[in-house]
Amino acid sequence: MSARSIAAAALAAASAPLLLASCAHAQPRRLRIVNGCAGEPMWIAHIAAGQLGPDPQDVKIEPLEHHDFVTSGSPGKGLSATRFWPKMGCDADGGNCAIGDSGGPGEACVQHEPSGFEDYSKCAPPVDTKFEASFGVYGEPCNPEAPGGSEMKGCDHVDISLVDGFTLPVKLDFEGGECKDSRGGGRVDE
Repeated sequence: MSARSIAAAALAAASAPLLLASCAHAQPRRLRIVNGCAGEPMWIAHIAAGQLGPDPQDVKIEPLEHHDFVTSGSPGKGLSATRFWPKMGCDADGGNCAIGDSGGPGEACVQHEPSGFEDYSKCAPPVDTKFEASFGVYGEPCNPEAPGGSEMKGCDHVDISLVDGFTLPVKLDFEGGECKDSRGGGRVDE
């Protein structure tokens, strides 16, 4: 899917968290994640292009609260190849989690060896529900119908990935802008 303005992506569990991603058209932070669980905090781990993204790792979100994530890279650039996943049942630092402790940059379960090798053997298998996105350059056009892809620099591309596994149910909502199927289909909301 691709969208100029993505409004909400959600990972939800009936009695567990609601992870909501929202991308408002006029804000440099177009990703909002909401913990919809009334009784337990959640942490959000993330990567951007294989490294820690612009926000701190393991952002703690209290019950029914939210965090707005940065969706741009350096000036004039978008933020590509991002991946966000929820963690629950964690210690006070967002480590040693019952769900989502599968590793990544800055994660406590990753052992850093003097040789530079990162040992993931203490991490859980990477079977987490994931929200993945590449965020376009803020203020640039997003027109997939322009010749030769000449107006794609401002487009956001999103994916809810269950290919590696599933830890929480997923809900995806959009607000504002247009959301079109990137395979050439019509509007997603039709």
